[in-house]
Amino acid sequence: RAFNSSESFSTQILTDSFFEWIGCFSHLLNLCIDDLFKNNEFSKYFKILNKYLDICRNYEWPNIPTFCKTRWESLAKCFNTIYTHKTQIINHLNIKITELNNKLTKNKGQLNINSIISERSELTYLLQIGFFNSRFFETAKIITNIADLIFFVGSDNCLIYQVFPEIIEFIDFLNSLSTTNFTQIIKERIFNSDEFQIARAAYFFTPNGFKYFQNLENEEKNFEISQIKSYLDYYFGSRFLCLSEEENEKNNEIYERQFNFLVSMIEILDLDDIYEFWYNMRSDD
Repeated sequence: RAFNSSESFSTQILTDSFFEWIGCFSHLLNLCIDDLFKNNEFSKYFKILNKYLDICRNYEWPNIPTFCKTRWESLAKCFNTIYTHKTQIINHLNIKITELNNKLTKNKGQLNINSIISERSELTYLLQIGFFNSRFFETAKIITNIADLIFFVGSDNCLIYQVFPEIIEFIDFLNSLSTTNFTQIIKERIFNSDEFQIARAAYFFTPNGFKYFQNLENEEKNFEISQIKSYLDYYFGSRFLCLSEEENEKNNEIYERQFNFLVSMIEILDLDDIYEFWYNMRSDD
């Protein structure tokens, strides 16, 4: 609320200045993982993941990670670890299942036959719902891709205009998967965020970004442009909120001309240096 210009104690009002609050995209992606834990299927896969990790620890294999809820990249490390030891884990489970089958064959009259059957079913379940299940593998890929994306957008050299194309590439990856319930949870969190709206507008004001939006199919292009304009309407509306009505009207006219000019441009100069690009955009020439 301290950044909301409509609040009396807003920093914007107290300092008589304007600035846009940009949330942390890495935190947004962490929230995506947090959302997944509320899904029953994902929770089921997480339990299987921990069963596999327990097998690794029982064999005292080196460098077996532990999941830490405040460090979401640890989840990717856990998935990477079990797939590194996939063959050994499967062999371990198959040996256990074979041993239980032998017990059942040799001792059909045992009093604990039900417990043996139950244990065998649990081990079989671990294989069928885990390594032998393509959706489990897709889940591991989702978590790994999120971790890689968090690392990229959280790096010191990542600028806001670079975020949008990375997110689009990630969304394209999600759309290629069969785990639609997981992908929908993630996409809803991203698309409904302020961070995504800002990243999209920032990318639009770059040579590659402008080309990207102009090359979309008409229906998608019109939607994306309307979303960008909607954000910019908010941005300029907040920025000039405290000005007089006359000043607001003048600034809105300037903004409309600038925006319409950008949308109707045939080409934005393809400059390698983004700072040179902005310098050219701001010059009177």
